[in-house]
Amino acid sequence: MKYLILAVILLLLFVPLLADWPLPGSRSLSSTFGEYRAGLRFHAGIDIRTPVLAMPVVAPVDGWVERIRVSPWGYGKVLYLRGVDGRDYIFAHLSGFASCLEEVVVEEQERRESFFVELWFSDKEFPFSAGDTIAFTGGTGVGSSHLHFEVRDANSCPTNPLELGFSSMPDTTPPVFYSLVVVPLDISSRVNGSLLPVEIPVSFDEHGKVYRAKRQIFASGALGFEVCVYDYEREENPNRLGVYSLSLSLKDSTVFSFSPVSFSYEDNADAGFLWDIDSEERFNKRFIRLFSAHPTDVGFTKGDGKINLSERDSVLFFRVIASDIHNNSSSLLFPVHYSPPVNIGKLERTEGDTFLFFSSLSDTGFSVLVDGERVHGAIRFELGENRLGVVLPDSVSGEVIELFFRNSNRLSLSLQDTRNPFESRISFDYAVRKTGLFLFFKFEPHRPVDLLVEAAGDTVKPALFFQSADSVVTAVPIRAEGRYNVILRHGEISWEFAVDVCRLKTGKKLSLPGSTTLYIPPGQSLFLPFCAFELQDVPTVAENIVSPIIRFKSSLFPLKVPARLTVSPGVSLSRAYRRKVAVGRFWHDGWYFVSSGETAYIRLPGTFALVLDTVPPVVIPGSIEDGDTLSYSPYIISALVRDNFSGFDNHCIPTMYIDERFVPAEFDPESERLFYLLRKPLSPGEHTVSIVAVDRLGNKTECELVFFICGEQSCGE
Repeated sequence: MKYLILAVILLLLFVPLLADWPLPGSRSLSSTFGEYRAGLRFHAGIDIRTPVLAMPVVAPVDGWVERIRVSPWGYGKVLYLRGVDGRDYIFAHLSGFASCLEEVVVEEQERRESFFVELWFSDKEFPFSAGDTIAFTGGTGVGSSHLHFEVRDANSCPTNPLELGFSSMPDTTPPVFYSLVVVPLDISSRVNGSLLPVEIPVSFDEHGKVYRAKRQIFASGALGFEVCVYDYEREENPNRLGVYSLSLSLKDSTVFSFSPVSFSYEDNADAGFLWDIDSEERFNKRFIRLFSAHPTDVGFTKGDGKINLSERDSVLFFRVIASDIHNNSSSLLFPVHYSPPVNIGKLERTEGDTFLFFSSLSDTGFSVLVDGERVHGAIRFELGENRLGVVLPDSVSGEVIELFFRNSNRLSLSLQDTRNPFESRISFDYAVRKTGLFLFFKFEPHRPVDLLVEAAGDTVKPALFFQSADSVVTAVPIRAEGRYNVILRHGEISWEFAVDVCRLKTGKKLSLPGSTTLYIPPGQSLFLPFCAFELQDVPTVAENIVSPIIRFKSSLFPLKVPARLTVSPGVSLSRAYRRKVAVGRFWHDGWYFVSSGETAYIRLPGTFALVLDTVPPVVIPGSIEDGDTLSYSPYIISALVRDNFSGFDNHCIPTMYIDERFVPAEFDPESERLFYLLRKPLSPGEHTVSIVAVDRLGNKTECELVFFICGEQSCGE
């Protein structure tokens, strides 16, 4: 008996604690507050893992349901609870609501004949007490099942729920560092001989219980650091979580710190400055900047973080500390050695065993390798200003000669290979520094390549020519607007293309190549002063691309206020076809819809063009096919509904009618599945299912199915 009394006492003690947490069936997280999300935004809440579907969600405090929104996208089915404490509590990606709320939602959907609805309530209509079931978990809007839990203060600013006393599952696992990136911040800065960002792998030192850089870092000038780091709740939870805080220290002094506790929705545009989109593209990992890339007002970052490494600094020691909210922390230690900015040029063979290369300093130290073997007895000499040479001993022969320098730079030359170097390995990139825009041409090692850049008939000389461990890079300074014709030559083989450069201005419409215009609203500071555009040829109408294809470099963005991009057709289109075009963005392996018509508002970089879409959606019957005879009423009716480009939105969601009556069928964009769970069985006899799908450009498909439900006697006959 005494054990029963003790159990009751413990239950009474812990019930209030359990009621505070919105999902009593799970305290495990799949995402944390402040993580980066595609589309330039911070994650405004925490995501709680849901081992099973339709888990009860409870009110964490006393309050009333203020708003419900139902959509196939975004937050999916979402409920807003106004607490008596003045905060808003948001529960997203739900599968359904408490029965009293569900009835009101379905009634409104049927009245409007629309799955998408948004309802607002007064404080008297649907009050709830802490611990009451208000909804059920699902995966609407995102496809994967979890509960998004968000808390907003009286000013509608999202705040980390774990800072407000909501306690997730105990965690003793510290964050894990995966990689470090060192970024040269101007044209005179170098990292391991390169003026492009350099990724440095890291590893865990079991003896010192810290992470360390696996490669030495030689640098000079203005630098910034970025880290790829994640937290884990525990070993059996595979989800990568964002860290609670990050700090960069030099000589025990913090120069930059990051701790997302709360932010305003106006800060979302700054997410692209804190997470480096360029580095994610370049290294296929997500990196957090540990320096201020742009004057921002994000409340949870402190310090500038930029480092200036000069000759008086032989070596500087840095520490990055990553922590989770449970005070588990990890450290990354790395020294940065000062190395003078030596600009190394081409390695070329003159005659016999004589090899020459260029350098801005005549006393550059280097070692010579032939076919990977160090050469002893090589004679070094100088020939004119900034021109050094090497004479190899007669006993040395091979196919590849390489020079390795103290700052990790490398030059190599193939003595046998004469294939076309432009077939697959050459890539083009560009970046902007304070002194102008620089074009970078990455050549495959061992291939001597000449570069010529012309603008208005004048030749633009390369400012730099150097080779890193895996590519040759040359930089061409551009300080004026105009078209630059680029010619790359390897012997008799050449490759040509054009780059258009514009100076960015706010509050003024810019005329870009191919009758394209860009308008950047006034009142915002631009990250970079120049913009380069690659303009590709216009494909035929049969390929559905009906304008020039224009590419923006990623480091130009993000913008706090979207820019207006207008793309004009490059071919003649009828009036009917003009209503079937949309601005598309190329991503990975295909074109994706941005905005109908010829104008789009963009904050992100990318490749854009006008896409013609005259193809209607496709409807494929699922659970029932035309002519089916069933012995009992189905409990679900479904179909696949897909579109090749323009797709659907809240104003044109695929709809379903049963026996000519609208039913609030759900559409899952991830699986392209339209389905309806019947609220009551259908009677025996003939029934019809009609599915209507209209995409965002007005292309329409209607599909009607007829099926039969027979009674037990008729089916038996």
